[in-house]
Amino acid sequence: MLAFVDDSGSGGDSPYYVLAGYSGTESTWQAFCGEWQRVLDLEPKLDYFKMSEAESLKGQFVGHTREQRNLRLAQFIDVILSHDLFEASVSIGDDDYRELLYPVLDQRHASPYYFAFIGMVTALSGYYRHYGSNEKVNFIFDEQKGMESKMLRLYGEFKNLYPHWNLGQVTYQNDKDALPCKPRI
Repeated sequence: MLAFVDDSGSGGDSPYYVLAGYSGTESTWQAFCGEWQRVLDLEPKLDYFKMSEAESLKGQFVGHTREQRNLRLAQFIDVILSHDLFEASVSIGDDDYRELLYPVLDQRHASPYYFAFIGMVTALSGYYRHYGSNEKVNFIFDEQKGMESKMLRLYGEFKNLYPHWNLGQVTYQNDKDALPCKPRI
């Protein structure tokens, strides 16, 4: 199993911090790739897809009208829905985090990303275990400057504590380069 995970709300402009992504078998991702690339290649061609750029009509979506953007988004959604991908997300409310957790946390763990990361890897791995799969889930997270080495160390400790969970690998890659069509785990 291979999961691609990205964050939202890390810029401080959202009431929620979210990690979300999709997981599936490598064969599912391979089937997905051709269709995804076909939508990227539509005119005007996109080199990659980033929702924040689509939403703001910046980056790859400069020059698009809202109608063009919405049509392209619908086409991307159709590709996602036509494949057997499992969607997962973890959301942490900023107000709750700041009121309840931040005041009592050790500064080493004073980031909503810490909790979202733990939630994502345990939830997805647990989902597959619960349904009888003994496959490892390998995770590709979007780059997270300042958190990557901490999370990799934490994940290594977690794997040692729960070897029966059959946890896979975690890597961090730039979300513009880490396409499901080119897994690099």
